[in-house]
Amino acid sequence: MELLLSVICYHGDESFLEVWFEQVLTEELKRCPYFSVLSILLNSGTSHPFVESVNFSDLQELSHEGGHSSPRAQMTDLILTYLPSLHGRCTERQLRTAVDFVLRHGSETNNVSFTVAKLINCAGAVADDTLVCQLAADSVIRLVLEQLSASTSGCSVNIVEDQKLFKKEKQRVSEELSNSIDFFLDRSLKKTSALKAAATMLFASIFKSDDKLFAVCIRKMNALARRDDHTALSPAASTIIEAFFDDCLNSLEGLSNVAAIWRDVAAALQVFIVPIKGKSTNDLPHRLCRVLDFVEAPASYSWAWRDVVRLLVLFMSTNWELLDCEEKQQRKIVEKIRTFLSSVLSAVAWKDEEVVRRVSQRWSILFSCWEYIPRSVRPSLMKRLLSEEDLEFLRKLSRRIIVGKVKVDKAVLESALSFYLKYIPSLTDGARQLEEILNWEALVCLQRAGVPLDVALAQLSVGKSHSLQSSISASWMEITRNFCRLLRVL
Repeated sequence: MELLLSVICYHGDESFLEVWFEQVLTEELKRCPYFSVLSILLNSGTSHPFVESVNFSDLQELSHEGGHSSPRAQMTDLILTYLPSLHGRCTERQLRTAVDFVLRHGSETNNVSFTVAKLINCAGAVADDTLVCQLAADSVIRLVLEQLSASTSGCSVNIVEDQKLFKKEKQRVSEELSNSIDFFLDRSLKKTSALKAAATMLFASIFKSDDKLFAVCIRKMNALARRDDHTALSPAASTIIEAFFDDCLNSLEGLSNVAAIWRDVAAALQVFIVPIKGKSTNDLPHRLCRVLDFVEAPASYSWAWRDVVRLLVLFMSTNWELLDCEEKQQRKIVEKIRTFLSSVLSAVAWKDEEVVRRVSQRWSILFSCWEYIPRSVRPSLMKRLLSEEDLEFLRKLSRRIIVGKVKVDKAVLESALSFYLKYIPSLTDGARQLEEILNWEALVCLQRAGVPLDVALAQLSVGKSHSLQSSISASWMEITRNFCRLLRVL
């Protein structure tokens, strides 16, 4: 049957095989899920109701007997082999049924990791494999959740066979996740969303090298955490969660889409780790800044994604309103953060073109992190957190980015312009500093990058606008499209 199906794929002539197939198959054979799927693939129409003829209960009734030749194994191979065709003909619900069956078979044969890898590889033939990745993540998370929810304390999780638990420095929580899965959580963590978060975390740890699956897991963890803000974490669960995020941060450099998900990782870290660190000590400094250890770390700032995420978590989790006073403890914490920020800025090598090319997209946090400080205390705290040298450095860096002397991507360019507009006039002398740098070259550079300029141009004085219009030269007239757009705004 599969050979005949392959003939169709290569020659594109389905008509004679469709007739032949309908004549050979009896009604009894058509009730077999395997032949039902074959008939769908042979049918040239695109609306064949997959779920009506092959539902999950039907697939589960397929026999295990025969090992690799069993009906279940053959059905799995069929779905994987012709996944692109099924993807084009099935609804999302129908495709979920097929993906779920494949991964459950992988679980039964202690082979989920390989099955997921093969599934994602097969999905690579589809123009957009996002849906398959999402369905695969959901399916495996459900499988892990079922194991985590098992009543027997010694349940074995086939999904994580041979997967080592994350190591923390000089401490190993468990030898094998497969032999001690219920240690992942204890009885205080039996809320549904907490279980799902744990299952997601476990799945993410196994497939953290896969960009799409890892991103799905991190976003799902954030969504689950928002549903359950008061989950009590045991010491054992807290240790494992900390170890997971430590491992997660170390893995970020290897992800090709890290620029799209690093803020999600920071949000997850803030949700799960900050409560743990807040409960680890009762002293006032750590209640004001729960990730004070991030600031006190002896290692120099390297602009690795790990450091970027930790910097964002610092701004997200610090109790800034309580820090805005002159008490002794508050002054000490502000001074520690100030020293830390100086080390962060000193690590910005904007004169090195190779460094700029490699890490400049991470510099957007220098300009956007201040938004996490409440507006009512932001100006006063910024003046305390930034020394005169650091503020001047930020002014120069943002200025060079805006005028195009430091080549960065659109996100960094937008954040630098926004920072310059919002804070430089109030933190430094001279309300019209923007006018000093916005000439035609800078404006066209920003326009070409797709940066909205309405706000910036609206702040220019009438005299500056008139000066720009009167300084039009013949060379700028050649850049008609960008030139006309800017001229209309002015």
